[in-house]
Amino acid sequence: MMLLRQFNNRVALSSCNRPLISDSDFKNLPVFTDKNRIKAAISVLTDHYKLVPCRNLDHQLFHLRPTKVSQTLAWRPGGRIDIEPPLSHRTNRPILVNATRLRHTRARQLARKGVPLHTLSHWLGHTQWKSLQAYYNDPAEDARKLDQALAPALAPLAMAFAGNLIDNEQQASRLNDPTSRLEFAKSGELKNVGSCGNHSYCATTSIPIPCYRCKHFEPLVSAPHQEVLEALKTRQEEENQSLCIGGARNLLVPIDLSADILAVQNCIRRCEARKIELGLI
Repeated sequence: MMLLRQFNNRVALSSCNRPLISDSDFKNLPVFTDKNRIKAAISVLTDHYKLVPCRNLDHQLFHLRPTKVSQTLAWRPGGRIDIEPPLSHRTNRPILVNATRLRHTRARQLARKGVPLHTLSHWLGHTQWKSLQAYYNDPAEDARKLDQALAPALAPLAMAFAGNLIDNEQQASRLNDPTSRLEFAKSGELKNVGSCGNHSYCATTSIPIPCYRCKHFEPLVSAPHQEVLEALKTRQEEENQSLCIGGARNLLVPIDLSADILAVQNCIRRCEARKIELGLI
C-alpha cells in the first residue's frame, strides 16, 4: 500500500503545472489521489479559500471520491493493479476489494483493539453511535478470545495420552480375547503395540491412530510406538499436500492428526520413564 501511495502521488505531482506543492510534500498527501484531483484542489484552495495548498494537504479536496477509490482498488485481470487477488479462507475464491470493505474491515480491527466508541465514531464520521454497535458486537472475536484463554488448560487434556501402560501382554484386561490385540502394519509386517480394554463396541475405524487418546488403550511399554509416530507424521504431510489452492471450493479437507501425534509422543515419554523404572535402559 505504501508503494502504491508513493507511486500514485509522485505521478500526480509530476503532472501538476502549478509549483505550489514541492516534491517532498507527496508523503503528506492522501493515499488515494490523482493529478486531476490535485490540480482541482490547488485551484480551489488558492483562488476560493485563499489558503496555501502545501499547508492543507489533508484537506478533503485532495481525496479521490469513493467511486474512484473503489475503481483503483478493484482487482480485475489486466486492470490498473495487475496483482493476484486475496482469496477467501472459506470459499477459496477472490475477495471483492473496494473502499467500503476496507472501511468496515479497518473499523472492526480498531474496535477489536479497544478503540473507544466515541473515538471510532469521530474517525468514521458517524453521528449516531448505534450504527457502530455492529463493530463492537463481535461474537467471532469473543469466541476467539475465549478459546485463546482456555486453550492452555484444555489442550493438554484433549491431546494427552489417556491409556494405561502394561509391561507385557499378561497384564492386558482382555488377556484371553485375541480381538483385543492392536497391531501396527509396516513393510508387510504386523507389530503388536498394545491391547484394547474396551468390552463394548468401538466405532474407531483407523486403529491404532485414535487409540492413543482412548482411556481403554493399554500400550505395551516395549512396543514400537516411535514407528507409529513416524507413520503419523508422514500421513500428516500427505494430508497437507492433498489440498490444492485455486479453482472451485475444494471438497477435500486435510485430516488434522496433531492431537494423535501429541498423544503418541506423550505415550513414548511415559514408556521411556517406565523402562527406566524397570531397569531396561
